Amino acid sequence: MGKLQTEWQKLKGMSLGEKAEYIWMYYKSWFVGALAVIALIYLGITMYHGIQTNVLLNVAVVGGNSQNTTAFVGLENEIKEELQADGKYDKVRIQANIPEDGGSVSSQTALTTLIGADSVDILICPEEIYEEYHAQRGFENLETYLTEKESKISGHLVNENALVFEGEKNVEELFGVAYDKIYITVMVNQQHSQGAKAFFEVLENRIS
Repeated sequence: MGKLQTEWQKLKGMSLGEKAEYIWMYYKSWFVGALAVIALIYLGITMYHGIQTNVLLNVAVVGGNSQNTTAFVGLENEIKEELQADGKYDKVRIQANIPEDGGSVSSQTALTTLIGADSVDILICPEEIYEEYHAQRGFENLETYLTEKESKISGHLVNENALVFEGEKNVEELFGVAYDKIYITVMVNQQHSQGAKAFFEVLENRIS
């Protein structure tokens, strides 16, 4: 008790700035320790949810409208229904926060990082990005994923590895993109083939 009174008396005689400096100097280890504990708890919760989550499909939309949550949630739910997946931790991920900015370093890095981490099954992108990854043999043959009917829904299938939509307003609105030609592909390192098939089934139902 006497120690607390002594500390209080010290603080009473200090200015606000001196108090802040004194408290930080003598008690920073407590603050750092508390922050470390909070960070560990957050990391533990994040890891727990990550382990529990059953990812069904990862879709990356370049230049998409990340605020288009209603459309994306509807699409996610339809894909889950197609897969008959209704578990609490079943998840379809649609990432639309990669900007379509003419191939800047930041957007290229973001997309390359996602693909390198096997976090993209379906890629929706403009022509220049399609051409870049096509040259690197980055896409799978879509015949594995499309029925005969689905292979005709865009008017043409390019290089057997991309569905192309041009002037299709409903597709533009669905994914929140504004570029002229919309290329929809399956990455060669995709991890969820059944989810990819379900995606194209839902897409065909949406635009037919």
